[in-house]
Amino acid sequence: MNYNEAVAKDPAGWSGPIEDEWNRMVDHKVMEVIPKTEVPEGRKIISTTWAMKQKANGVKRARLVARGFEEVPHLDYDPSGKFAPVVTIVGWKVVMVLVLVMRLIAEVVDVKGAFLTGSLEDNPVYMEVPQGFETKINPETHAIKLLKAIYGLVQAAHLYWRKATEHMVNRMKLHRNKVDNCIYHKWNGDKLILWTTWVDDMIVAGSTQTEIDDEKKGLAEEFKTSELGPLNEYVGCKIEHDREAGTMKFTQPVLIQSFEDEFEIPEKIRDQSPAIAGQVLKDEEDQPLDKETQSLYRKAVGKLLFLCRISRNDIQNAVRETTKFVKGAWQTQLNAAY
Repeated sequence: MNYNEAVAKDPAGWSGPIEDEWNRMVDHKVMEVIPKTEVPEGRKIISTTWAMKQKANGVKRARLVARGFEEVPHLDYDPSGKFAPVVTIVGWKVVMVLVLVMRLIAEVVDVKGAFLTGSLEDNPVYMEVPQGFETKINPETHAIKLLKAIYGLVQAAHLYWRKATEHMVNRMKLHRNKVDNCIYHKWNGDKLILWTTWVDDMIVAGSTQTEIDDEKKGLAEEFKTSELGPLNEYVGCKIEHDREAGTMKFTQPVLIQSFEDEFEIPEKIRDQSPAIAGQVLKDEEDQPLDKETQSLYRKAVGKLLFLCRISRNDIQNAVRETTKFVKGAWQTQLNAAY
């Protein structure tokens, strides 16, 4: 919900979370309040919004978010620094093979508040005074100068990735892979340490628990982390890893369920084979799908592609056929995707 909706429903209940978010940013020197006269000429003051969420247990959380789409390229950020690379599916699977073959222990680590760690001191971003603080700070005469990245900024993910890479290479003495920049390794004698990164979700693998614990301590010297335990789930993929037997099974039950629910797959066809034997999809003479249904078709094909790249190799050929019609499909192709 947005700020107005939240405050209208429970002004007293939301005042605490909003104040906590503001104080946290002040304590961590994320920003400072300045007169608008100090904003450099030509620099835009972007607006903000609040992301308000109440969890199932009743806890309220407020996050101040910058409207990064208002940032000006070349002035507020370098257009080449808008993304944080993630480990490729192929690279990740290679690491999983090494974990299996070498009987390594693998665990998952999450970096807390990753997007809030990047420094903006070399090129600050200027924001309007957020809602709820107009009585404390005059929005007509003052603005917010960001010294660190916050949620919503275009460059936030890239700044975090660059900082994480520098720490892992320079401080943790890891070697970054030349082919996949999100795979890192080092040798402790004859024992291999492996890291993979998917923005703030990381896998660390090593021969012993002591080695893994040492690696996690090294990462925690720079970032606040959350240890998620053994590698049972990663980026939406369920993983069943039996180290002693040397086996690993990938499944994506959440993605499959969301596909069935979103596209209302009839129960009677859910267990059928991926494609009709001998069927060849081709253009038809009648009218193609309307624009809205065509968009739905592309979304379905996208989910199927991600599914077959990780856990469902058996549907690759059937999915390949559906990809031929992402620019213009007919009812036959839609039925085939479902």
